[in-house]
Amino acid sequence: ESDEPQLEYDVQFVDAITEEILPKQTAVYFETVGDNYHFDDVLYVSWYDQVENTVYVAEASVALNDTNFKAWLEDESVDKILFDSKRDEVLTSHYGIQLKGIIFDTLLASYLVEANHMDEIANVVRALEVPVNVELDEMVYGKGAKRKLPEDTDVTVNHVASKAMALDALVEPLRTRLVDLEMDDLYEDIEVPVAR
Repeated sequence: ESDEPQLEYDVQFVDAITEEILPKQTAVYFETVGDNYHFDDVLYVSWYDQVENTVYVAEASVALNDTNFKAWLEDESVDKILFDSKRDEVLTSHYGIQLKGIIFDTLLASYLVEANHMDEIANVVRALEVPVNVELDEMVYGKGAKRKLPEDTDVTVNHVASKAMALDALVEPLRTRLVDLEMDDLYEDIEVPVAR
């Protein structure tokens, strides 16, 4: 762990969705504990509100069945930073949601600038030295057949929240690296259409 000061943010675990907690610009993360998003259930959703500097976390059953939340995810005018837009589009389609307004795909950008071991947010955060403390999933959920949610919900909520916060914090360093490596046009022209 680095000695750099970590970014501070509030975490709110919500059991109902209200319009006040759905920002116009956000980073969203959909948490699963399986390793095949075509079949996995979403367990939690986290989303970051830059203005309030707050990450909201809700159980998927609360968020993804809520009319306002669905409309918000489908709203093209709401800018969304995602980790893996292809995965997220598949996961939300299980709930009849067409994800729109995606402005940044962190995984695609990470592959272009770092190439390997970028399949988890924690690895990208470490590679780019972003000051958000995100644990590796296996540290929180265990490995293989033993993967499961911790008994303490707070542990899961804070873990899922850290991922949304990290997505927001990663955009600028990733964009900078893309420009430095002269891969920004490649990202825009090839990678984004390919992911759709």
